[in-house]
Amino acid sequence: MNESDSKDWTSIKIKPMENMKWVEKEVEAAMSSFEGLQRAEAPHFLFTRVEASLSKTGKGFWYNFALFLSRPVVTIAMVLAILCLNTLAYYNNDDVVVTIADDEHAFAGEYSMVNNTTQDESVYTLNEDQ
Repeated sequence: MNESDSKDWTSIKIKPMENMKWVEKEVEAAMSSFEGLQRAEAPHFLFTRVEASLSKTGKGFWYNFALFLSRPVVTIAMVLAILCLNTLAYYNNDDVVVTIADDEHAFAGEYSMVNNTTQDESVYTLNEDQ
């Protein structure tokens, strides 16, 4: 820190001639701090690169897919197709009627399970030889 930075200049009374010398000294100090400065420069083709990256964003597969789906004709066609498929599934479902009892019998037959109705007996038979 300079000696001038540590003083409170508002409380010091300076004569007009000394005031001018002090102001000139401060102006010279400020101007000398600008020596060696150069204008900031961007790298070559920076604007072109930024423009290219901005135009590239959002143009991927999902953006194009969402753009396609947001068209009213496509949306209405999809809703109608889903309604038609649901209607076909509803009317064609009459042929296949499977009851729970049929499923249980098929399962029991597949795994050779014993049908026990009493609670005392276990479902599986024990092998006495082991």
